[in-house]
Amino acid sequence: MGTAENLVQVWELGALRSELTSLGLNWSDVSMAPLGATRSTSWAPFAGGSGVAGALLLGLFAAGLVTLLALLALHRHRQLIQAFARTEALVDQRERELGIERDVGRLKSTFVSMVSHEFRTPLGVITASAGSLKRYFSRLSEEQRAELLGDIMSSSSRMRDLIEEVLLLGKVESGKMKCQPLPMDIAALCRRTIAEVTTAAAGTACSVEFAFDALNGETRLDETLSAIILANLLNNAVKYSSAGAPVHLSLRREGKDAVMEVRDKGIGIPMADQKELFKSFHRGSNVGNVPGTGLGLTIVKRCVELHGGSISFVSIERQGTTFTVRLPAFSS
Repeated sequence: MGTAENLVQVWELGALRSELTSLGLNWSDVSMAPLGATRSTSWAPFAGGSGVAGALLLGLFAAGLVTLLALLALHRHRQLIQAFARTEALVDQRERELGIERDVGRLKSTFVSMVSHEFRTPLGVITASAGSLKRYFSRLSEEQRAELLGDIMSSSSRMRDLIEEVLLLGKVESGKMKCQPLPMDIAALCRRTIAEVTTAAAGTACSVEFAFDALNGETRLDETLSAIILANLLNNAVKYSSAGAPVHLSLRREGKDAVMEVRDKGIGIPMADQKELFKSFHRGSNVGNVPGTGLGLTIVKRCVELHGGSISFVSIERQGTTFTVRLPAFSS
C-alpha cells in the first residue's frame, strides 16, 4: 500500500486479522479468493437480484476495507513518529549530559592546575622565609627579619584570598547565596572599597579616582554582593594597570538602575579571550606572570545576576578596559 512518503506498507494476514479483531470487526465472514475467481456462496443474496446493487455493495465493502487499511497504516506511522521523537529526545538529553561531563572534567583539570601553580608559589615563599628565620634568626638584622615576616604575611594573605574565592564561587554556584536588597549608601561603599583595594595594592602605586552624580533617591541593594562586585572589578583594574596609571570609578543613576563603571588603561583583553571572559578559571592569554585564578569575573557576573542586573565591557588590547555594571536599585 503506497503512503505519502512513497513507501510500501506490507501487512501480514495474521497481523491484519488481529488488528481488525481489536477494532471489533469480524474477519471470519470475509473469504479471500484468487484474483478473478467467483464465489457464488458469498454473494448468494444477490444471485436473483439487481447486479447494480451487488456491485454497489461490493464497491462499498472494498472502499471500507481500503479505508481501514489506510487507518491502520496511519496508526502505525504515528507510532513510528512518536518512537522516533522519543529517541531524538533521549539522544539530545545524552548529548547534554556528555557536555556537562566534559565541562566538569575541564573544570577539575583547570582547578588542579590552578591550585598546583597558585598555591605552590606562596607556600614556597612561606617555607623559605620561615626556614631562614629559623636557621639565621640571630644573624639577621631587624630589617631582614621584618622583610621575611612581611613575605610570610603577604603570601599567607594570598593563599587566604585564593581559598575565599573558591569557597565563594562554590557558595554562589550552589544557590546558597541570596540577594537581599536593603537601603544603603552605595557612594560610601565605593569609597570604602577603594580604600581597601589601594591599601592592599600599595606596591603598584596605582590610584583610583572616584566620581559620582547625585542619585536622587533611596538606593536598595545587597551590600555584600555589591562589595564583591566592586572589589573584584577594582582589584583587576589595579592589578593589570601600569604603575602610575590611574583607574577611574564612576557612579550614576539611569532610570531605576545604579550604574557603576570601572575604567583602566591597562593591558586590555585580547579579542580571542573576550568570549570566554566570564567562564571559571579562564584568564587572558596576555596576563603573563600576574597572579590570579580566573574566578573573579565569574563571581562578579553571578552576583550581578542575583541582583537581576547586567554587566558589559569594552576592551582593546594594550589600551585598556571598561566594565559597566547596571543594578536595579531604585523603586521609582
